[in-house]
Parts: sequence; structure tokens; C-alpha cells
Amino acid sequence: MEHGGLKGYCADMGGEQNRYVSPVAASTGLIGFVIIAMLLVGATFPVPVFSADGRQKLVTFYEKDREMTCSFKAELAITPEEQSLGLMFRESLEPDKGMLFIFERDEPRVFWMKNTYIPLDLVFINAALEVVHIHHSAMPRDETTMHSKFGARYVLEVKAGKARACNISRGIKARFTDASGK
Repeated sequence: MEHGGLKGYCADMGGEQNRYVSPVAASTGLIGFVIIAMLLVGATFPVPVFSADGRQKLVTFYEKDREMTCSFKAELAITPEEQSLGLMFRESLEPDKGMLFIFERDEPRVFWMKNTYIPLDLVFINAALEVVHIHHSAMPRDETTMHSKFGARYVLEVKAGKARACNISRGIKARFTDASGK
């Protein structure tokens, strides 16, 4: 069973986990325990603007007539550890930046905002690179789960309000390119 992703540790949601949690951590609660222990001893969390190894993609959205609506430089969340942390503990996000969660296949996705301090739009994208659902203005620190409604392989988190401002809607197409220009 694949453990699909969300922010922080959360109980099993019909086979999916909130913010990618490894099977070992999901069964033991190890990540939650470690985070709580670190907070109790005053540890701080690194808050990179982009992943430590510089992995990032330019995510561009296109209208049906192939006209570009918006682009975001997105940090990649691929590993269970990256997906578990997501954008938690960050206090700001530039308007043209985001985080792209990459999963192995289209499946319903469930996210929450626990320990996330920035209001976000979540754009759910299927393997055909078509937007299948958008959750607008997810509230900071809200533990209410947000479901994708349809199977998604990718989830792009951007600053709240950007999806509407960029006219991103269900059915619009996305393209991922190397953000470094290579």
C-alpha cells in the first residue's frame, strides 16, 4: 500500500496518509514523536527556500487555447520525509513560488494544514497533467482534511489566492520544466 501525502503525521485516511509518511513512521508515530521531542528541547527546523539539492521545477499552466496563465518555481517534495514536512513551519512564501508533491500514480489525495503558517491554494493534477481539483485558501494550522475529489499524481501548493488570480481551474493543463533553465 502506497502512503499518499500530507502535512505532518495524521491518522490513516482510507489507505492514504496526510503528507507522505513512511510505513514505519505511520505504524509507530515516530515522526510525530521526534518533532514533539525536538520542539520540547527547543530545536529549530531548517526552512529552505528550495530543496537542499536545488531540485525544482517550473510549473506552468495553460488555457485550452494553449495560452499561458501562470508559472511557479516549485520546490520538489518526492521522498516521504520531504512530503511529510512540506511547507510546515515556514512563515512566508513568495507569490511565484510553491511546492510540488510528486507521487507514483493517480490516487485520491488528502492534505491538512497542521503546523503550516501560510494560507495556501492546493492544485491537484493528474498523470495527464490536467488540473482535476483545487482547494482554495486552505487556512493555516487547520487540521481539517482536504480531499482531492479525483485521483491526482501531483499536488502543487501555492500562496492562497494565486489559483484564482491565475485563472487556474479544473481541466486546465500544466507543464513541468527544469527551473534551472537546463
